[in-house]
Amino acid sequence: MVAIIILLSVVVSGFVLSLGGSTTEEAPLVSFSADQEGDQLMITHEAGDTIDTSNLRLTGVKGSGPSGEEFSSGDRISRVPTPGAERVDIVFKTEDSSSILRTVDVSGIEVSNLVVNSEFERGSGEETSSWTEKGTKSEILRTDERSLSGAYSMKFNDLTQSYSGREIFSEPVDISSNQRYEFGASYYLTKFSSDQTKDEQFLQIQWLNSSGVVIEEQPTEDTGGSKFDESGEWRAFNETAKAPSDAVAAQLKISAKEGGTEDPDVYWDEQFIQRVD
Repeated sequence: MVAIIILLSVVVSGFVLSLGGSTTEEAPLVSFSADQEGDQLMITHEAGDTIDTSNLRLTGVKGSGPSGEEFSSGDRISRVPTPGAERVDIVFKTEDSSSILRTVDVSGIEVSNLVVNSEFERGSGEETSSWTEKGTKSEILRTDERSLSGAYSMKFNDLTQSYSGREIFSEPVDISSNQRYEFGASYYLTKFSSDQTKDEQFLQIQWLNSSGVVIEEQPTEDTGGSKFDESGEWRAFNETAKAPSDAVAAQLKISAKEGGTEDPDVYWDEQFIQRVD
């Protein structure tokens, strides 16, 4: 674990106008510590005021502020800085003012994986952060039953015979047009169905334009998915694709289906999108 320098707090806006005149909007008094674990920035609330999480923002990171209702002494936030970020600001924001509580120098952290919450470690119970589920949402679960790394994975419970029954989408991330990217994931299939040749997973990268509209995806729907190679063990796979000239963001789409009626489960972990130089 590598300690990170915490710079001096800077007040951006500390005054609020009201009908009774001008008053000072007081930012909370908090002591933070920050450490680096791999490409993760770990921020810990060491002492001071409890903060309502609806008022807390982090800039320069993938994802948002802490989960839960309050951020108090002993609580910890784990986030990955956005690629190329020099600093991360811990911001206290109200309707009328904004104050930077601390600034953390992250220029020494090298970030390659662009996917937010790539290992499903952030979330609450069966709900995960920064991913969207489609299909039968009650059968798409964040779970600690099995994981490749960390404590959690995403489970597709009881696969159906259609991709649309079990789908997840990662949060869109900024990319460079005409740049090549590698993307991938790891899965654990519990068993094959009676028609193993039709048990398939489908990992796609979707390219979005400046309006947030999907303009292209690779592989295409016409190409279709790939057969599951193994059951009963973790398997990793990856592909590469070039971003279209009008793409500004990308997201992963992961789906799976069975060929028979045995309702196997599949777990997902270690998703990634990274630039290929």
